[in-house]
Amino acid sequence: MSAVRLDSIPSGASTRFIVSFLVDVDGRISRERVVKDQVGKVGEQMLKIAKSFKWTPAKCKGKKVATITTLSSQICLQ
Repeated sequence: MSAVRLDSIPSGASTRFIVSFLVDVDGRISRERVVKDQVGKVGEQMLKIAKSFKWTPAKCKGKKVATITTLSSQICLQ
């Protein structure tokens, strides 16, 4: 995993990152995408972290269903 250096973050860049993906009925992630990331690498790292977890698929009327999931994160730079 490549690190994001703080000095590589442009002045005034948003420090909020949003990723979205589909949790399939088998708990695997697919159709992942970075929705917002002005820095360029943080969103990709968030997706790698999300893929490392075992996801439980949603249920509707007792049956497993695929669900679109969105994760948002904010980094405070001081």
